[in-house]
Amino acid sequence: MRIRILVLTLVFVVVAACSSHAGDGPHVFAVGEKIGYQLHAAGLYMGNQTTVLESVDRLDGRDVYIIRGYTKSSRFMNMFYRVDDKWLVFVDRHELVPLRLEKNMWEGKRKAFLIYHIDQQGKRVVFENITSGSSKEKEAEHLVFDLFTLVYYYRQYPERFDDVFTFEFLEERSLKTIQFKNEGKVMIKVIPISNRKKIPAYKLMQVGGIGIEIYVSTDELRIPLKIVTPARLKKGRTLNVEMNLDKYKPGEGQGDIPELYRDLTF
Repeated sequence: MRIRILVLTLVFVVVAACSSHAGDGPHVFAVGEKIGYQLHAAGLYMGNQTTVLESVDRLDGRDVYIIRGYTKSSRFMNMFYRVDDKWLVFVDRHELVPLRLEKNMWEGKRKAFLIYHIDQQGKRVVFENITSGSSKEKEAEHLVFDLFTLVYYYRQYPERFDDVFTFEFLEERSLKTIQFKNEGKVMIKVIPISNRKKIPAYKLMQVGGIGIEIYVSTDELRIPLKIVTPARLKKGRTLNVEMNLDKYKPGEGQGDIPELYRDLTF
């Protein structure tokens, strides 16, 4: 009888534990993962961007990943338009959607500290400019993402992009409804990795709009290899700004990584 009670107790504990962690299965990324990019436009080196999945914490009673990022322009670019942005994103570990974004920006002559409070369930975002003391609220029709949390979301749920995936893109002062679709496998060049040899990637393409392109690796890590963002210029012209993967460090417990990334050390 005692053995039966012990077995039933253990079963209950296991079931309860599984229920409490529902939706928190293993992710393709892990704490400590660090990804670096070179920025190019018209063949010129423009700067660097780095993202780090820094730690796990709690925010308003939820388990969150903390992702820290830096974008810094090159010395050459600084003569024309300086960029020195630092940002911190709190991402729900279960749903993999952003809940809060903090951005300390320096772009050109403009400096500001911005905080975005994202209520995904309530479908609203509060835009708070700490520097100016202003704030406003916007309603959202869909899930809200910035570009990089969208990539983390895709890395875990690529099948959700097989059809058109619609979301609200977080801009500096507003939200914009955007759609992306996985257009399948293509062969691309990633400048820091190889100028000659092409490597396979899945192409995520913005449907309509300015035509942002995200190319992610075809291996199990699904790392963004290249991101192309057209910048609108005067007289209807555009300039493609490319982010090319040039550094990678795996997170804790990610094990043996594909050969492609082994020489891309920080």
